[in-house]
Parts: sequence; C-alpha cells; structure tokens
Amino acid sequence: MARAFWGGNSEYLMVAATPIVAAPFSVALWAYTTDASKDQSVFWLGDKDASADFWSLILSGTAAGDPVVWQVVDSTAASATTTAGYNADGGWHHMCGVEISSVSRAAYFDGGSKGTDTTDRTPDNSDSCAIAMKRDTTPGSPHYGGIAEVGLWDVALTDAEVAILALGYSPRFVRPANLVACWPLIRDDRDIVDGYNMTPYNAPSIAAHPRIIYPSPVFYSIPAAGAPPAYTVPLHHILEMSA
Repeated sequence: MARAFWGGNSEYLMVAATPIVAAPFSVALWAYTTDASKDQSVFWLGDKDASADFWSLILSGTAAGDPVVWQVVDSTAASATTTAGYNADGGWHHMCGVEISSVSRAAYFDGGSKGTDTTDRTPDNSDSCAIAMKRDTTPGSPHYGGIAEVGLWDVALTDAEVAILALGYSPRFVRPANLVACWPLIRDDRDIVDGYNMTPYNAPSIAAHPRIIYPSPVFYSIPAAGAPPAYTVPLHHILEMSA
C-alpha cells in the first residue's frame, strides 16, 4: 500500500533530519492527486525553523496547464517547470526534481517534459524532509492524494536515469551507491537505506500502490558435501499491491 493524504486535514510525513544539505541531489517519486486546483507539495527539504529556505517538488494547480514544479527558495523563489501537466483523475504519475548546482535545476513529469531554470539560489541550514507538506515555520501546500516510492540521491540524475524510474523501476535500480534515502511507503514510513524514518502527522491513510519493479533477493541452496555454495539471482520482481 502507498500512503494517501487528505490536505484538508494537513496529513503529512516528516523526519527532522536529512542526508542532503546542498546540490547536487535529486528526488523522484510517484504521486496522484484528486484536486488540480491547488498547489501541493509532494516533497520538501529545508530548514524547518525558517520560512524561506528550502527545495520543494510541487504539483502546481494554480499554474496554467497544472505542471510539476521543482522550486528552490532562498529568501526568494526560483522554479523549473515541466512542459506538460497532470490531471485530477487519480492516476499515478512519476515526478522528479534535480538540483544540479546553485544555478542549474530541472523538473520532470512522467520521465520527460523537462523544464529547466538557471537562477542563482542557495538554501542553507537544511535539517528536515517532509512528504505531502511544505513543512517550515509557515506550513502549507498540503497534498490531496497518494505518494509512493520516494527516492533521494546525492547526485544529479541524468535524463536517461529519470526515464528509467518513470518506467516503474524502483529507485534501488538507479545509482544505488548514491541513493541516500528511500521511502517506498509500503505499509510503513521507513527509510530502507539509512534510517531517515518518517513520522506520520494527522493520520494519513493508505492507497493502492503503483506497479513497481523491484530488485529480487539472492536465493541460496544447500550444496552437496565439498561443493561450492549455489545461488540464483533473479533479475527483478514486480510488486503491485492494493489497499
């Protein structure tokens, strides 16, 4: 099951810690919304004790065409905006924000529709991550819908790597050595990489999980006496869950 959020009740997840404090980095996730009229923050990373010092991946229902926006705020805002937008039909879509440097960033929708920005912005003092809410001293932009498979990397993903994720591959398939946090949001809110476990606020519920391709475990068999261990490594397995 994925996580489902009702923005009217300010439901969200948060951890007061972060493995990322500066560029380069990337965040990618799957999300759907039931409301295309509001700005909704699906992922936020920044200083919880400031009002204008963060990065956020946003479904921008107040902009023409309802694009996905990768926003960086350091006193004032700058944004990379996708060339295509989402709708409120409840369908899952893949979204990604890439912070290449303080003067280069990109937003992606379903593996493409790339938008870029080159404004100089450098948030600092980042200390927290949140899912489904902009969670600084002025919390806002709550999400109305589901979120799953959130990945955070300490590198700028390439166009090709973002496209792979949008095909339904788990974040663990892409730059695994640089994957610093991963929240599948299957039944719980744990980070399966390095323990940045989220805490739920205001009782978010569950939703059917999107169809995701996961790495499979290694299967070992007991060898005959004197023989080397035998093992099998399947390429992948597919998880498709319902609430």
